[in-house]
Amino acid sequence: MTLVNMRGAFIQVQCPIQDMDMRAETLIYDFHKFCDDLNEQFWWNMIIKRSNLIDRFLWAGLFAFEQISGFLISFRVSVLHISF
Repeated sequence: MTLVNMRGAFIQVQCPIQDMDMRAETLIYDFHKFCDDLNEQFWWNMIIKRSNLIDRFLWAGLFAFEQISGFLISFRVSVLHISF
């Protein structure tokens, strides 16, 4: 137990003021760290989702090109001068 002098009378204090400040600073620090971790996690997820979206667009474009070129080759469109 710590004794604090308040206007000539000593009062018992369960925990020193310094410890309370350290706990508050630790809680604030942990909260900020948690928020930073969430923000970083969010951005990494967005980067992964964006790369997956671009990859799917590229594969869809390749598939569409194969379908169109296969259609043109199978019917040998003379307007486009395709001869195989």
